[in-house]
Amino acid sequence: APADHPEVAKYSAWKHAVASKLDATAQYPTIPLIAVACAMYNLSAQVEGMKSLQREAGDGGDRYIAGNVSALLDLGVASGNLSKFILGGEHRLVTLIDKPRLNVSRLSVRWAANLAEQTASPRLPILRALSGSAMLASSLVTAWDAKRAWHQGDHDAALAYGVAAAGGAAWTAYAFGMCINPVVLVAGAM
Repeated sequence: APADHPEVAKYSAWKHAVASKLDATAQYPTIPLIAVACAMYNLSAQVEGMKSLQREAGDGGDRYIAGNVSALLDLGVASGNLSKFILGGEHRLVTLIDKPRLNVSRLSVRWAANLAEQTASPRLPILRALSGSAMLASSLVTAWDAKRAWHQGDHDAALAYGVAAAGGAAWTAYAFGMCINPVVLVAGAM
């Protein structure tokens, strides 16, 4: 398209606005930015660092694929957490993923009560549900690693993976709004 085309001008203005917001976001070591960096590292570790799993007999290939899917889900959710900073709080996409929408009281009244105590709403936002799903996937992959390490005779690694999976499960329950007990969260962080 020619440089003076209206769509080119519109795209250029949008590109500069996004670049400006990214600059402002990058200047602060915020949790969402750190989460994106960690998710990118996780994806790199899964894709490059775990390549040898593809050559393993048994479930190695499946574990490699599951790790990649889990890491991509992590990166997608972490990127979604930056959407408010990049697009602005009033943007339609931000409203769609951040507004409490999922009525968990249909599944459990207690769950809805815990969620309401945490967030002042008994409904679960889509982004938080996706975040919990990413944490669940990561916890399952870590539990799978514990099982694989145990069967390979590396009991120390199996124990470490098991503890990490249990901690991940506790944080998953928190992300979904199922638990609000700070002791569970401290145990999950260890």
